[in-house]
Amino acid sequence: MFARFLIASAALGLVVSAGASNAGKAEEFVTITEDTFFPPILFLRPGTDVTFVNTTDRIQAARAADGSWETGDIAPGAEVTIKYTPAIEANFENAADNTMSGAFINVRFSGEIEDPIGGNYDAMVVGF
Repeated sequence: MFARFLIASAALGLVVSAGASNAGKAEEFVTITEDTFFPPILFLRPGTDVTFVNTTDRIQAARAADGSWETGDIAPGAEVTIKYTPAIEANFENAADNTMSGAFINVRFSGEIEDPIGGNYDAMVVGF
């Protein structure tokens, strides 16, 4: 149990420190590969442009898990940019087959990070 806690704590530390260093940038990129979005979690301030870049050899698309937004088709080698606001659905997935997923996490202007999983960090580590 302690080892699991240590692994979860280390993983969370890496995600938070990596995201915190990027928080506040005006633009972020999500690379679409054959089997993943990278990075899978983005820490964003409202108004940040998020550019999805298709590095595969087939058409890709990302969409909100609830279907409220979609990038539309992204040709191989192409990119599509959306504007992040806290009002949009934060969880996203591959529109073609739902095999990949990711999430936006809102960073408040005070520097605080919203906790979308309510402290359930085991669930977050399993999601990687």
